[in-house]
Amino acid sequence: EVPFSPLNTYQLDKDGGAVRKTLNILSLVSLGILLMAIINFVNIMMGTSSYRIKEIGLRKVFGGKRLQLVLQYLTESVVLTLAATLLSLCLYALFRPLFNEMLKTGLPALYQFDGRQAGLLCLLVLAVGCAAGIYPAFILSGAEVVPSVKGKISLNEKGGWMRKALLVIQFTVAVVVFIFAATITRQVNYFFDKDLGYNREQLMVITAFPKRWDSVGVQKMLSVRDGLRQMPAVQDASLSFEIPDRTPPGGTAMTPSGSKEGRPVTIPTMLVDDHYASTFG
Repeated sequence: EVPFSPLNTYQLDKDGGAVRKTLNILSLVSLGILLMAIINFVNIMMGTSSYRIKEIGLRKVFGGKRLQLVLQYLTESVVLTLAATLLSLCLYALFRPLFNEMLKTGLPALYQFDGRQAGLLCLLVLAVGCAAGIYPAFILSGAEVVPSVKGKISLNEKGGWMRKALLVIQFTVAVVVFIFAATITRQVNYFFDKDLGYNREQLMVITAFPKRWDSVGVQKMLSVRDGLRQMPAVQDASLSFEIPDRTPPGGTAMTPSGSKEGRPVTIPTMLVDDHYASTFG
């Protein structure tokens, strides 16, 4: 028994959810790229932190609290993320017509974003900004006063192991993203370039309802077929019980020669006329 599927998710769930699985893989690829960008930003912040050591020491000398420093660096990270988001929105608006034409779809314009989409975008900015800036903020704000004022503090002891771990994670994610991208590319190429065994271009299927396969019904369908073949715009026409895209409902049981178990193999079969091969190519 096949459960009913709503129309708004039918294309995602049909064929064993192939489209949904592809979208999930593409989503994982995009999240992997975002994770690599965050890790790269953290490494840059930690690598250039020595330029701000004196600033941290002087702020602590003048009464600055560690919480204030943490909030400062988190705010800087969120602002940078917000600037990147604004740039991405401008690029989205610029290239939206191109992707609409390429994907044969209608991506919404910026003014068409509803409250839920705008809220998710703001939440994404905050999450990415905090994730990218939380560790550098705590590392920088934890610098000791005297060494930081002299500018001689080294963060390798505190952040060295973390930078190495982040580099390992970054390269691991890069390899995984590459594998996913290569898999999707091969799958798409297979989908569009696989030889189906027939030519589906300029091919129209007309289904007869109800399917009446007695002598009277077959004669009527043959008359329709012959009438179509006489039309100048029709190259050929065929009458068949099914089309190659679907599995035929009938089958013939055959036992392979030399089979020890003697189990029959069901060979799908369907009824066709003598124009079937020429029509489907």
